[in-house]
Order: sequence, then structure tokens, then C-alpha cells
Amino acid sequence: MKSLLICEYDTHEKNVNEYYKLLKKGFRCKILTTKKIANNLHNIKKSDLIIYQGPKIFSYIFLIIKAINFNYIYIPSALEYPYNPKSILAKIYFLINFLFFITFLLFFRNRTIIKIVSIYSFFHIKNFNINNSFFSKLRFLILIIGKKFLMETSELTNNLKKYFHKKNILKNKLFTFMYIAHVYKINKINKINKINKINFGVLGAIDSTRKNYQYLLNAIKKINIKKINIYFLGENIKNISNKVIKKFIKYKIYYPKSYLKDDVFNKWGSKCNILLSLNRNDLYYGSLKGTGSYGDAIFLQKPLVAPYFFDKKKEFKDFIIYYKNYSEFKKIINKIINKKISYKTCFNNNYYKNHLSRISNDLELN
Repeated sequence: MKSLLICEYDTHEKNVNEYYKLLKKGFRCKILTTKKIANNLHNIKKSDLIIYQGPKIFSYIFLIIKAINFNYIYIPSALEYPYNPKSILAKIYFLINFLFFITFLLFFRNRTIIKIVSIYSFFHIKNFNINNSFFSKLRFLILIIGKKFLMETSELTNNLKKYFHKKNILKNKLFTFMYIAHVYKINKINKINKINKINFGVLGAIDSTRKNYQYLLNAIKKINIKKINIYFLGENIKNISNKVIKKFIKYKIYYPKSYLKDDVFNKWGSKCNILLSLNRNDLYYGSLKGTGSYGDAIFLQKPLVAPYFFDKKKEFKDFIIYYKNYSEFKKIINKIINKKISYKTCFNNNYYKNHLSRISNDLELN
């Protein structure tokens, strides 16, 4: 069995758990990460953890040293954030990190799998101002040097290929996708008509610039508040989230004080009858940027109400109830609250064996 190193210094520990859960089925897996993330990883043997505790600016030098002993290295976060560092110190920090990362890629190009979260972080896209920066042009070098690329969905993967093709760098590149949560085969029948109180789980960081909370407020404003509990299943961002929370104050709501820890996410999420995605359409979710909503729903094995633009190819139709506008969203919410809906959700398309064999074949990991 070949060896694979998951190197993750920045992202959610829940994601790392899911990557490990899948990839250990086909590889001898170890995780290189920080002490902070490692403390929140569950069901992973200590012998499978490599902890980096030095200055973050030298973390990719440490990766170069450790990567020598592995057949493959998976990088879920390829210096995508911040998109455009503002301060002089942040810019210098990014440039040093970038230099070390490029050095790593030059040594391990054929062995490295790079996950791309946001296509617009690397390409100049018309009417999208964020990628007119010097730093987006730098990130483009990662795509030129890298060989194996991975996205969250097949639609995002196909869109990434199109942008590669436009830049004439498609030759000798390998692409595939990997859903975050990989459950065993399961079907669930959700009978709302047997529930006395509806627990809604609102996914994602509490941020009105990214989500349209007015949809939910308008849809429930005439509903008896005793019929509803609302769980905010995302980070409470300082000076941003409080404005949103205050609008829901008359309802029974649950929200984190800051970062939402995995154990709290699991506890609150398990109580929800249905999950809600309120993402706005102006941030290119689904076509140029991934979303954690799919993985959250699969992980919690809960049905998800989500905007149609998220998933135009309906990859996740087995557990998503789609809405195209507020009118459709309101009808869905009313049916749920009035207990006029009963449906079946299926997660079989996310069965791990199907994805592991495809990932291995598409990225030539055999």
C-alpha cells in the first residue's frame, strides 16, 4: 500500500477528519498539521499525526523535509487566503510562504495533489475584482507548476478545466473531485409531519455579506415562534455576526460565541430536522467557489434546502431541496413548518469506495 501525507495548516479540523477517513482506505495515511488542529482531530491515532510547532512562516520547509518519505502529498489549502494581503507585514509573510511553497512544488510536482477551493483566486475573471491583484498572478504559478488538481464537485472540476484550457496550460494536468464527507450507504426517510417543533440549522459563518438572512426572516415572520428553533452552525465573526443575531432575537436561537467547535457543530447539527443554505448568488458559489454545505449535510445526514445556483447539475439532488428565488424558498419553509412535507434523502452517491477508486484512477495514484 502506498503512503500519503495530508498537509493541512489552515482549514477546519472537520475537513481533515473527513479527508483522512476516506484516504486511509487506500493509502497508509499520516497527517501533518499544527498542534491547534491536531487537538481537535477525532478517531485518529497519535502515530498517524505529525505535529509542526515551529514558526508558521517556515512550515513549508518542514513539509519539504517530511514529504521525502511519502509517495503522495495532499495539500487541501494552496495559499488561497488572504486573497489580497493588505498590510506590508502580511504581504511579506505571504511572499515568503509562497517562495517556500513553490520550492516544495518544484521538488514534489508529480507526487502532489492540490485542492483548489476558489477558481477566482488563481485566474483573472471578468467583473470579479478580487483577482486583479498581483497575488492572484503569483498563485497562477502554482497551477503552472502543479500537475494533480482536485475540487469539491464535478461541476467545479469541469469549470477549472475550462479556465486551464483558456490559458493553454491543460496539457499533462490531471483533475478530479472529492466530496468532504464520505458516508456508508444510507437512505433516510424524513417525516416532518411527525415533528412538533422544527429545528432549522443555518449553515456557514454568520455573515450577511455572504448570506441572505432576510429570506428566512420574511418566511417565518408570521409563524408562531414556539414552533421554531434556529441553530447557527457557523462561526460568529466579531463585529459582523451580532447584527444578524439581533434580527432573530425573538426566536429561540443557538449560536457560538466565536469559532464553532466540531463537537458543538455535531451536537447542534444532530438536533436539526433540516439544514438551510442562504448563500447569495453574487459570490459565484457552485461555479467558481466551493461550499461546505454539501459536506455538512452529508456529514450530519440531514436534508438541505439550498439555492439552485449551488448545484445546477444537481449532483446532490438526493438530499437537496432546491429553490431559485424567495417565492420558492418561502413555499418550502411553509410546507415544512405546516408539516405538509415528507421526503426521502439518500447519500449513496457519496459512498466512499466509489470516490476512492475514481480519485486514484483520475490522478494516476495506482
